[in-house]
Amino acid sequence: MDDHTLFREGLSLVLQGVADNCTVHQAENGEGALNIVEQLIAQGIDIDIVLLDYNLPDIDGIKLMSAIKKIDSSLPIAILSGENDNALFLHCIESGASGFITKNISTESMLAAILKILSGEIFKPDSSLINDGESDNNTNKILDFKVNQKTEQMRLNMQNLLKTNLELNVKSSIDALTGIPNRRNVDEFIDDIWLSSKNNQTLIGIAIIDADFFKKVNDKFGHEAGDVTLIEIARLLALSTQNIASRVGRYGGEEFVAIFHDKPKQQILDGLEKFRSELESLDILYNELIIKITVSIGLAVMVPTEDSQIRNLVRLADKNLYKAKENGRNNIVGDYFE
Repeated sequence: MDDHTLFREGLSLVLQGVADNCTVHQAENGEGALNIVEQLIAQGIDIDIVLLDYNLPDIDGIKLMSAIKKIDSSLPIAILSGENDNALFLHCIESGASGFITKNISTESMLAAILKILSGEIFKPDSSLINDGESDNNTNKILDFKVNQKTEQMRLNMQNLLKTNLELNVKSSIDALTGIPNRRNVDEFIDDIWLSSKNNQTLIGIAIIDADFFKKVNDKFGHEAGDVTLIEIARLLALSTQNIASRVGRYGGEEFVAIFHDKPKQQILDGLEKFRSELESLDILYNELIIKITVSIGLAVMVPTEDSQIRNLVRLADKNLYKAKENGRNNIVGDYFE
């Protein structure tokens, strides 16, 4: 945003020459700049950097920067000025600018400054350009300290943002009660492993596991005891199948799932039987009480063909689960899907 048309057009051409997919939006005043930023954000278009002239006809660059920051505080904004002044530079940085670029530098230097800001650093012109004709080492040391301090703060903020995003991503994929993957995580994994099995013609297996008469546990011992029981089922499922299951997860309620990839059917059955029998023998302790629980398991395995669909495999596993329940529960029913 600059009120000098020639400078604005020239800078625009330079920026567009940096990358083929670079789009530059121009405004000659503060009102136009705000309108552009609002429109781009409303359209969901990412803004990489905002370049503002300090002296605009309707508003100064600092006030305009403050108005833009209210729309999106994370936008990197650089102030452009024809003045080489320490106090102005410091004022811009302390007001939230990501950089201060003087107009009386070469095109190459200006591009280097913009790229430096985009990389997350605070840009400060060479001290020889912003001195007002007198050497002031103490002032430059103060400026350097403030720039380094702000750059470090930006780095820490970015680090914290990445950490928060990672934690949110993990939380959204893990079942809060049992600590194993949730349904969303499992469904996404099934889609990926299905594609891999289809491309490589390898076997994929899905086991749907349901706790038998789980409602009776809640009714007799209470919901907290039910939670303890689900946690123990999840723990033992993960432990018993750790060498054969590509992923286990909680599908919801008292239902769990195990995904197998490129494993022989008999090995899958043996692993599930190990889990079933160990759970049957397990004494789940809760407030000096012993809770017993069993599971019914429906298994479906296949090597995907060009025409086969993942939902058919899931339906077969679910159908086999109900067969296992009809057979008296606490057993496994498995089919090879042709």
